[in-house]
Amino acid sequence: MKDPNFARMIESKTHMNLTNLDHQFVALAEHDKYKPLEGLLREFVTYSKKHKTSLVIFVNSIQSARSAGHFLTEQGHAHSMMHGDIPPILRSENFDEFKNWKTNILIATDLASRGLDFPFVSHIINLDFPWTSSDYLHRAGWAGRAGWTGFVISLYWNADLELIKEM
Repeated sequence: MKDPNFARMIESKTHMNLTNLDHQFVALAEHDKYKPLEGLLREFVTYSKKHKTSLVIFVNSIQSARSAGHFLTEQGHAHSMMHGDIPPILRSENFDEFKNWKTNILIATDLASRGLDFPFVSHIINLDFPWTSSDYLHRAGWAGRAGWTGFVISLYWNADLELIKEM
């Protein structure tokens, strides 16, 4: 479905696609998103050893956030999590873990895609492709702040191609 506000957002410069962002789209041929995620995490870990940086993994649902969290735990990656089913006090603690570098990976639903600013985030992985172009812009806006290079890597299914072409 076409989002009629996408062009207006760009024109009004309210939400700009930053020029220092590298957008990559990874087609999923299999039903397993975690195999490509595993490789992307290896690349991020290598990058983050050279640059003090962080990663946000965006998902579309609480269930997907929990699944991604379980996968990261199994793979030995410390992470924080933000979604609407986490009580506000615990959500605040998780947010502080990420903000204060106790973890450098945050798994989040779109609850966290707006109104937060962390200049140290270099990587965004859309584990679940966003539902609208506006959601994509807000998620991408986390990376590449303050002149830093940013990477937005989106895993997608064939069903997401229409929105990708629109963007």
